[in-house]
Amino acid sequence: MKQIDSNFRRAVIEAAGTWDRLDESGDPNTIDLYAHARRVEELLRLEVPRDPPQKEAGVALVELVERHFIGPQLLRHEKPETIAQRAGILTDVIERVALLPHRSVPQRYVAALFGWHGCINMAKLLRRTYVTPAGEVEYKLEERAGGYRRLSDCWTAEVAR
Repeated sequence: MKQIDSNFRRAVIEAAGTWDRLDESGDPNTIDLYAHARRVEELLRLEVPRDPPQKEAGVALVELVERHFIGPQLLRHEKPETIAQRAGILTDVIERVALLPHRSVPQRYVAALFGWHGCINMAKLLRRTYVTPAGEVEYKLEERAGGYRRLSDCWTAEVAR
């Protein structure tokens, strides 16, 4: 793996240095990964790609984030340096398989994280059950609709900006 740019590394570490307080709703990794991507975007003043990749490339990006970035414990419990190391691995693999070739390394990183966030959140809403500290629980229509509204609010805000 090649070394990532020092400004990009610094931004990833800074973005992973603090986490927002969580409420009781939602999966911490989906919330934190989105917030992390937004912080990196802001710190580096990135212009996020507006044109989504083709379906196959989008699926590949989500799978790469799952395989090379998401770890065995919650993102917020990882050291910022570990997250920076994973960011380097992820962006290296994205470049090697030629996904998002016309974007900078930080743009590829943020786009991949945003794509993972949307895909995983939507997939979670389509499951029959979800996991709670007390065990698996059947989704009720109100919970599914609430999750969909939160995701819709998120993408609406992203489109507006």
